[in-house]
Amino acid sequence: MKKVLVVILLILFPINCLALEIEIDSKCAVLYDRNIDKILYSKNEDDITLIASLTKIMTTIVTLENIKDLNEIIVVEENDLLDLDGYSIEDLKVGDSISYKDLLYSTIISSAADSAQTLSNHVFNTHDEFIKKMNELAKKIGMKSTHFSNPIGKDYDNYSTCNDMYKLLDYALDNENFKNIYTTLNYKMDYNDKELKNRINELVTKKKFENDNNIRFLGTKSGFTTPSGLSLSSLTKLDNEEIILITLNSMNNKENNQNVQDQLKILNYFYENFSNRIVLSKDRLIDNIIYKKNNKNYKYEIRSDKDISYYLDNKLNLDYLKIYYDGVLELDNSFKNGDELGKINIYLDDEFLTSEEVYFDKKYIIKEKQDYTKLAILISILIISALFMKLTAKKKK
Repeated sequence: MKKVLVVILLILFPINCLALEIEIDSKCAVLYDRNIDKILYSKNEDDITLIASLTKIMTTIVTLENIKDLNEIIVVEENDLLDLDGYSIEDLKVGDSISYKDLLYSTIISSAADSAQTLSNHVFNTHDEFIKKMNELAKKIGMKSTHFSNPIGKDYDNYSTCNDMYKLLDYALDNENFKNIYTTLNYKMDYNDKELKNRINELVTKKKFENDNNIRFLGTKSGFTTPSGLSLSSLTKLDNEEIILITLNSMNNKENNQNVQDQLKILNYFYENFSNRIVLSKDRLIDNIIYKKNNKNYKYEIRSDKDISYYLDNKLNLDYLKIYYDGVLELDNSFKNGDELGKINIYLDDEFLTSEEVYFDKKYIIKEKQDYTKLAILISILIISALFMKLTAKKKK
C-alpha cells in the first residue's frame, strides 16, 4: 500500500539547477559523487575517445580479482618487455624476480608499461586471455562504449568515454587492495628499493596551479599520448563526499599540465558553490497512519529518526522540497520494534534526491488522552446533590 504526502511545497515556480559555468580544455568530463550515487557535472560524457594510460586502472583491477597472493614472486620474461618504446617503464630486466604487489603499485603510481604488460602475461595462461577478461569486466559493470586491446594504453583500438571510465574507477575503488594502491602517494619497491611518488600530487602540493581552496587529491591516474591528449582520473573529498573526477582528451600543451588544471578548476568550483545541506530534520513529522489494538484505532506518527543531508548547490531554494511517505498504512500489535514499514522519499523539483527507510517504533504510537470532563461534572453534581440532601435533612429536624 502506498500513501503520498507533500510536506513542503511553498513556492509556485520550479527551481532548476543553475548551468555550471566551468570552462575547461578537456574534451569530456564527469564529476561523480560516490556517497549519493550521482553525477554532479558532465561535459560530452558519452563521446568516445582514446584513454591512454587510464587503461591501467582496468589492468590493475583485473589482476587483483584474479590473483591469490600480492606477495607472490614472478620472473620477468622476454615477451614481457616487447614493443614498449616510447612508454614509461620501470626498467625491468629479463630474469628479474618481482612481486605482484610491486608490479601493481608501479603500474598505477609510475604508469610503468613494462609492469602492466608483465601482469597481463602472467595472471592467466596467455596475454590474450587477460585482454578478454578486461573486456568482459567492462561489459559486466556497464561500460557500453569501451574496448581494450592492450593493458598499457596504446592508442590502437583502446577507447572509452568519461561516462564509462567513472564507472570503472567507482567499481575498482570498492576493492580494498585497489583503493590502497590508488590512494598511495609514496611507495618503496621491494624489487629495487626505488621510491615511487605520485607526480600529480606533488605538482598540486607545490601550488604550481591556481588552487585557492587548497584542494588535495587522495589518488590519481593520469595518461598521455599525442593522439589521445592529456587525461586524468582522480579521487578526492569535498565536504566529506567521496568524489570521482574523469577528464579526457585535453589537447593543450603537455608542459602546462592542462589535465590537472582542468580538474582543479572543476573541483574548486564545487568547493565554493556546493555543500551538504539538510533536506530532512530529525524527528520531523511526515505523516500519520493507523495503529489498531484491542478494537481501538490509534495514530502512528511517521517521523525521520535522523538528519538527512544531500550534496547540493548552495543557491538552490530548499523550500521547494517534496517529502513523501511510501509504505504500510495500517499497523497492528503484530508489528515489533525494528520491522520495516516503508520509506520517506525526498524530491527537489520532481527530481529524486534520496530516501530514508522507516522502521516501527512503539514510541510513535499516539494514544489519545481520556476525556474526564463529563465524569468530573457528574461527580460534582452528585457531591453537590449529596450535600444539598444532607442540609435539607438537618433543617427538617
